Amino acid sequence: MREAAIRAHPHRYAVRRTAPAVLGVLLPVLGLWLLSRIDIPLPHFSISLPDWNLPAIPWPDWDLPNIPLPDWDLPELPAWVRELLDKAKYVWPVLLAFVLARAEVRRWRTQDERKRRADDVWPDPDRAGDDDSPTGGPSASP
Repeated sequence: MREAAIRAHPHRYAVRRTAPAVLGVLLPVLGLWLLSRIDIPLPHFSISLPDWNLPAIPWPDWDLPNIPLPDWDLPELPAWVRELLDKAKYVWPVLLAFVLARAEVRRWRTQDERKRRADDVWPDPDRAGDDDSPTGGPSASP
């Protein structure tokens, strides 16, 4: 029943799979933005931590070779590219959910086509007496 409804409305299925990813990104961002707008006075606690006299760790003094690395001066990215790369961590879960949902629908369609072709070549013996069977059913007379 569920699978038939999904196959009948694949775009609705893709939206229902993508919407939680969108909400999972937007709601925390919106909530943090709203919390940043509220001025809440927080108490300042002064906690005195114990002063432990711990021994110093004798780290080895290794003389490692100095590898000369090239001093490249890379060009500065445009501001819109920097902003886009900064927001990519919020966008990729949404895109991933959409791509996975579409791939699942495509896989189901391929499986349905394979099943249909297999049924055309090898009819199901359990359905030999059904009305819609190509071999004839109860309404077919000899």
